[in-house]
Amino acid sequence: MATKRQVYADFITHEAISSSVAEFSWDLKYPGAQILLAQHNMTASGGMQSYKTQADNFVCAVLPDTPFHQVFITPGSMIHLRDGANSQYVTGTVFLFLVYANWLDSARQDVMCGAMPIKRQGQGVRQAADGLPPGGQPEGRSYIVGFGANPPTQPHHRGASTPVLKPGTVVNCGMSFGDWFALDRGRQLHRQAQRVGVHRALHLHQLPRHRRAPPRAQPRRLPLPVPVDVDF
Repeated sequence: MATKRQVYADFITHEAISSSVAEFSWDLKYPGAQILLAQHNMTASGGMQSYKTQADNFVCAVLPDTPFHQVFITPGSMIHLRDGANSQYVTGTVFLFLVYANWLDSARQDVMCGAMPIKRQGQGVRQAADGLPPGGQPEGRSYIVGFGANPPTQPHHRGASTPVLKPGTVVNCGMSFGDWFALDRGRQLHRQAQRVGVHRALHLHQLPRHRRAPPRAQPRRLPLPVPVDVDF
């Protein structure tokens, strides 16, 4: 679409394969493309209504108060798709929700879950991005820096907790689970509970206040909206 060549628009309209899904991830990028293409349906006539419908279906599959809800929401109101590295799914979903909310507002359109609209234009989607479900987070605040009315103010990037390694040390993805995760399992579980994204049974508000945040390195500015460890 960036080229504005009609041949690509014709392919997307008549030949492309797409489907309604409930996940946006490394291996399943349909919702991102659908939300991008839904913008063209909002600003031009004909041809791409199916992408708007599929983008709506993605939102409806995530929101817990719709008839089409599919995604598990933890007791602390966080999306949970997998036990391993769940925060990436939270981040991606929130990003798409906010992008879509902005487009819905500009086009003055609603998300439709079947015959049920999700509030007026993008307001419901944006509210859901701040906290799923709205008002459901036990501490009454967003898990993500810069989101919502009461976001965290002391971010601690998980990368700041990794040990200092010798030059030339081989680092692979599995080390974070096999080597570093096992060093102090108790404290790591507290860190997981803060994100409420690793174990379905964890409740942030059940942890003693003095145990909710591990020691942290110097806070750093984050270029993307990511779930982080937070000192409440």
